[in-house]
Amino acid sequence: MMQPPFMPSPSGNGNGNGLYLPDGAAGGLLAGSALALPRLVTPGEISERVRTVKAVREELRQRMEKDYKTYQLEWTDARWAGVAAPVGQSTYVSAEPQTFANRMIAILASAKMNAQVILGANSESRREFGQAKEQFFIGSLRQNDRRLERLGLPHLQPWLSFLIGLRGWWSGRAMLIKGMDGETVVDVSPFDPMHTYSGEDADGLAWVCHVTLRSKRDIKAEFGVETPLKTVSNLGVETGEEVYDYYDRHINGVMTGQEWLKEPVFHSPENIPPEVPCFVGAVGPAPLITRIDDGSGHDGLALQGESVYAGLRELYDTLNQTMSDRLTLVRRSVGAGLVYKNIGGRKTIKGDPWAEGAKVSIDINETLTPLELRSMAQDTDALLSHILGEIQRKSFSYISYGGVDFPLSGYAINSLSQRDELTIFDRLVALVSAYNQISGLLCRQYASGAYQPIKAMGQARKGYFQGIIDPQMVSASDDMVIEFFPKLPRDEPGAYAMAQIAREGKEPLLDDRTILDEILKIQDVDAVMQLKLEQKANNMAAPIVLMDMVKMYQKRGEMEKAMFYMQELQAMLMQQPGGPAGSGMSPEEGGNQNGVPPNMPGVRPQERRPEAKVNTGYQP
Repeated sequence: MMQPPFMPSPSGNGNGNGLYLPDGAAGGLLAGSALALPRLVTPGEISERVRTVKAVREELRQRMEKDYKTYQLEWTDARWAGVAAPVGQSTYVSAEPQTFANRMIAILASAKMNAQVILGANSESRREFGQAKEQFFIGSLRQNDRRLERLGLPHLQPWLSFLIGLRGWWSGRAMLIKGMDGETVVDVSPFDPMHTYSGEDADGLAWVCHVTLRSKRDIKAEFGVETPLKTVSNLGVETGEEVYDYYDRHINGVMTGQEWLKEPVFHSPENIPPEVPCFVGAVGPAPLITRIDDGSGHDGLALQGESVYAGLRELYDTLNQTMSDRLTLVRRSVGAGLVYKNIGGRKTIKGDPWAEGAKVSIDINETLTPLELRSMAQDTDALLSHILGEIQRKSFSYISYGGVDFPLSGYAINSLSQRDELTIFDRLVALVSAYNQISGLLCRQYASGAYQPIKAMGQARKGYFQGIIDPQMVSASDDMVIEFFPKLPRDEPGAYAMAQIAREGKEPLLDDRTILDEILKIQDVDAVMQLKLEQKANNMAAPIVLMDMVKMYQKRGEMEKAMFYMQELQAMLMQQPGGPAGSGMSPEEGGNQNGVPPNMPGVRPQERRPEAKVNTGYQP
């Protein structure tokens, strides 16, 4: 059974009785204000909740465990389950399950993330706020990855990709906690869904409990508590103790048995609605189907949140059985038996008659012939080919592994790539859902103002950024859209040829934006079009191009860049015969007498600056 490492629970500032009181909250608690003290759940109640949910999810947990064994290539032929396999029976275990899963996880883990805050049509004044929120989230993930590195754990995206691929579910916590010096620490830690239990009510997620197996030594080192763990008498090996890491809308506590290892602490700032600081979800769009035909009365959780092996489990079993039988016959042919015909049938041949240089002496009336071997059925090859075809149709095409030894047309590559995109689609949606939950939790906590500003750095849509993100700039209400762009094999030369055809002629079939988005699959079309305009401006320095740059940056609210290109335009117009008159924008086009757009303040040509100042990120 796979047990991921236990992640220590965050600690808050105590008030002497183990309860975390957010800064300024003590008065509200004592005065009976809006922040009312909830009834604390007991260890016994937590144990009962986990026990109940565990019983309902037993079939799901069994499926998860079987899938993990499949990934580890732990396969047992069902024909010999519980009985001894026939003497001489060989076993073949295909590596296809692990190869497919690793490829799926790698694609998810390497997918490029794009986080963008969606603002309204008249939200130029809030553009800076949207940029700050994007940078906070990206910077928080970077900080969290550095924390996971120090703990010797995988980064967040590969970790979640593994769970989404192999478990078919995802779960974990996403919290901002206060460090020893009051600094803000980002704690986003996945949980193993197989050992994560949760409950819901009318308002959504009500509680989450992650169960791990800890040694007596680990519990003593982490919590300073001695536990009466039992040992196996014949081996003297310590059995482990189940540790419950519990979260609800108000508190977090750690317990084992019927006692607290870490007393409950409040985790939510008082000025935001209480919520469970955890994320839970399942892969796939299928709704929860209630099963009543089996008499269990349990919900069909085993049918929800499938792993990458959905529809492949029986195929892998059949493949292994078929190949095991073929391997058995091959190995039997190497050491094939002999028929030694003699009087009475009691004589035997000593040694290996097939050894190089071997000499066998038999009587003139005796014969020595090979024992006839059983052969595979004639349809075995056809069956094997059909099984492998079924497996490939349910997994990735060979081009995803780079294993095609013959040339393929662009059409064939695109067709196979589209099929691969369908294969990964549900897991890509799951990854987006997990990150949406994480971003919501972190942004709501940070926007509360209960934490110190974070120094964020990373790579966003507009390039590298570094700076302090003020919590007041992070609005919890602005909608953030998160996208992931996987790297899949594509016919890039064919795509570029199609793009060229689409933009040829006086009346192109498609505009540049559509070509970049739909044909070339460019992730950040705005950034590419911006770079194209800047390149035109640098290479051609044409007034019309400079005017396009001015209008674009005006629309984006980046007035410094707009002023720079306006100065460039004015300087160019002054150098042309006749000066600015008759150049630039006409009044009908929205310009004034000097060809200057009406909303742009006038600037004297001699004030032009030699270089533009690029805003690389939010600076308070």
